[in-house]
Amino acid sequence: MKTSRQQPQHKAAQSTENDALLYALLLNERQSSLYLGIEPTTLKTSRAVGTLLGQPAPAWIKFGRTVRYKRETLEAWAKQYGKVFSPSVSGGAAA
Repeated sequence: MKTSRQQPQHKAAQSTENDALLYALLLNERQSSLYLGIEPTTLKTSRAVGTLLGQPAPAWIKFGRTVRYKRETLEAWAKQYGKVFSPSVSGGAAA
């Protein structure tokens, strides 16, 4: 019996590690909008219309009612289309 008690604790620790890894890789809607420098409602609308700031919207993942974005997907999107919104994020004038 003692072994079965230790096993769930190990599984709980492993689950916590997995959750931390997923948290590092997946961003919620608010975190994603902050990362891109846009309003959460703009990001939400982009999922419905398929475009964000006139460009193809970044791919997203849905878990039930929860939406997540891969950090690497947002990084790639920002790298490719970042010039579209960089003046508003930095607050400077367009080049």
